[in-house]
Amino acid sequence: MRSDAIGVGMAQTLSADEAAHRLGIRKATLYTYASRGLLRSVKVGRTCRYLESEVDSLRVRAASVSGHEAAAASALDWGAPVLESRITTIGARGPVYRGHVAVALADAEVSFERVFDLLVEGTLPAVSEFPSCPAGPSVARVPGDTVFTRLMGLVVQLVADDELRLAVSGEVERQRRRALVRRMIAGCLGPPSDAALTEPTLGGALAVALGLEPTLGRWVSRALVVCADHELNASTFAARVAAGTGADPGACVVAALAALSGPRHGGATDRAERLLSPVVDPATARIALREALSSAEVLPGFGHRLYPAGDPRAVALLRWSEDLDPVATAPIRSFAALVADTTGELPTLDVGLVAFARALRLPPGTASTLFALGRTAGWIAHVEEQRKSGRMLRPRAATAVVGRRTR
Repeated sequence: MRSDAIGVGMAQTLSADEAAHRLGIRKATLYTYASRGLLRSVKVGRTCRYLESEVDSLRVRAASVSGHEAAAASALDWGAPVLESRITTIGARGPVYRGHVAVALADAEVSFERVFDLLVEGTLPAVSEFPSCPAGPSVARVPGDTVFTRLMGLVVQLVADDELRLAVSGEVERQRRRALVRRMIAGCLGPPSDAALTEPTLGGALAVALGLEPTLGRWVSRALVVCADHELNASTFAARVAAGTGADPGACVVAALAALSGPRHGGATDRAERLLSPVVDPATARIALREALSSAEVLPGFGHRLYPAGDPRAVALLRWSEDLDPVATAPIRSFAALVADTTGELPTLDVGLVAFARALRLPPGTASTLFALGRTAGWIAHVEEQRKSGRMLRPRAATAVVGRRTR
């Protein structure tokens, strides 16, 4: 059959006939898959089309169940293996946390600590408290470090100093998780202040830690909420792998931070920040885009394969950034419009975080740290889910030996 895949933003889509043929099913079955949420359809003109990446992932999963060797070769490429999870789903409205749309939670100013409990403990409480705690260790600055690497060093130190981390459970461990999050927030830029350790809300605590007025905590909390989880991305999978070995939550967060640091994951936020750093007006926007496209690299911060119609988290962050400081946000808006006109690609969470950090006049490198601090809620939720499953994640390898495969 001739392929009629077309692009929507960065994503390729297939017609119903093409998708059904690729999956080896009837169109009626395809529609059933879509109604059950196994595939998403997108409107292109008057027709519904299907994301090629999701169709291929579904095909790989079906093959793996049948034991097809081809599945092993692509088993870790955007879609398989599949882990059961009740925490977050992803749809056209962005991430949905246990039935609650993340952007809607943030717009309603549901606090980050309440969302933390929603993700980790399964229900959205009316109130949630993260008690104040002693500061714990701090990490000295060294030449060449960044806000993100200092945060990673802080968590490593917190884990190393907790001699009883593998000996606690129940309510004691629950409170230690909360202390870990508060200490990460309070110490993200350096030695934590008493105000950051005692501020009633985590949004307010982070505002204080970033040198902002505590009243801006309600805005900071919004950013943390939309970053809190995104299903089984690379850093979350890393946290779950560590959790399956019996590692404590702090050590699992270290594993997640290591994965997040890569330039194809959380490091994309830093790359987007470098791209947007010289953009102050339409002229510099054109120069920055021309130089970026001439480098033959993927444009950081634009085009998300799960959101062909645009990343709802980026839309929200850009909107909040304009509310905070429309003048500071305008150049990024101008650049995003130029990218859309030139390439058809739309902003991702990374660009939204860079705009948000610029609107608050935060230090360079803070955008990726906002990402990490917010995502800590999701990591801990997935760690708990993995630990309760009692399973260790251990994929098998398909290795070639002297021209033949061994199993």
